[in-house]
Amino acid sequence: MLDKLRSFFQLNKKNYASAVNVRGFEFNSLLSDMNNYMREGYLSNAVLHRCINLIAGEIAKIPLVLKNEKLEPIDNINDPLLKLLSNPNLEQSKVEFINSVMINYLIYGNAYIRGSYESSESNYLPQTKLPILLDVLDPLLMKKKDGCWEYGVGHNAVKYLIGLDGNSNILHLKGFSNSGVGVSTIKALESQINQINLSNDWNNNILQNSGNVSSVIEMSGDTNLTAQQQQELKAALEAFKGSKSKSVMTLPKGLQFKAVGLTPTDLNFSDSIDQASKIIAFTYGVPVDLLMGQATYENLDKAKEQLWDNAVKPYLEHLLTELNRWLTPKYNERYQISYDEDAVEAISTKRDRKRQSLETSTFMTINEKREAMGLEPLAGADTLLTEMSKIPLDQVGMGMNFDDELPDSEQDYEKQLIQRGYDQKSARVQAELVYDSEQ
Repeated sequence: MLDKLRSFFQLNKKNYASAVNVRGFEFNSLLSDMNNYMREGYLSNAVLHRCINLIAGEIAKIPLVLKNEKLEPIDNINDPLLKLLSNPNLEQSKVEFINSVMINYLIYGNAYIRGSYESSESNYLPQTKLPILLDVLDPLLMKKKDGCWEYGVGHNAVKYLIGLDGNSNILHLKGFSNSGVGVSTIKALESQINQINLSNDWNNNILQNSGNVSSVIEMSGDTNLTAQQQQELKAALEAFKGSKSKSVMTLPKGLQFKAVGLTPTDLNFSDSIDQASKIIAFTYGVPVDLLMGQATYENLDKAKEQLWDNAVKPYLEHLLTELNRWLTPKYNERYQISYDEDAVEAISTKRDRKRQSLETSTFMTINEKREAMGLEPLAGADTLLTEMSKIPLDQVGMGMNFDDELPDSEQDYEKQLIQRGYDQKSARVQAELVYDSEQ
């Protein structure tokens, strides 16, 4: 009987969800090879794709500035280094270039930037002068071998010599690793990425199968079908799928339809995908509110600040540190590449909140508040002010003995204060306060 059932249900495997063997707790990972990080990770997982694009996009849009040894910005737009950073090559703008660098780094844990020169010989030997072009290389085609960077495959590979001082025309940005190749963050998220991808594949297979899960027809012991009856039943079952699944179907006596597959509800895909998504976002330092589009106007600023502190700033500073080590000395060792903090929304929001807090502070002088904001001090702003009238405490009471008799008029009192060293404005304020209180 079992042999008849097997011959009867010759099902197309492509139309049914794949079963997962959990007996040995082993399955073939989609990310077992770094070559799959792009295809199975970045291109197939929407959560990972969003995290990487969000971080890389935020870094790419931040304006870069050049600073001298005093950390003063250099505003010369014709500066060769600034021009190179603004237009790194003929095919990419500054934003596209940095975006490409960071996406490679966030996917593979490695990114390679090549400096190109006018002379073909200069391209392969370490140079101390500023390159004319910068371009991004594919990390999968790069390897270090025999004191050279080798880019390409087979006989078409191009070698770039590494000097004894480590100088090369190739800049390598890598994540933490004890070897010469960085480890990708995707490696730590292998289980979560596989979980989401396999769940989506299962759901898609269920949809392609018109919502039907795997099933069997159970026959009683005294039931037997001829070959023609089997074919007719098989045809009826096939016609029963999809849009006709709402129709009524009757089975001969002794036959019973039983579903053997698990539905997405049975597997609790929704909760598992949500949890895996949160872990991916947490690992990359991306607030879930920004990732899932759940941020409201009230917590959007906080979410952007978290994104800046946990992801954008660390990766940006890593990139700039490597550029200052590799590229800037080729132009001027006293210069360094930095970024415009005023153009960063998260920093501006923090500053506004700090400024508002300082403005309401009554235990700090104006110069102490300015120092806290990174501003230069002002002359005569080192005295605490009263809360009510905002006048210096050492001027309250006019520095006089209140037992002394006051002048008859407010104007005489003002003149007396000016003679004692008060400026005209302060003297007028003091006189008005005293004579108003007398009235």
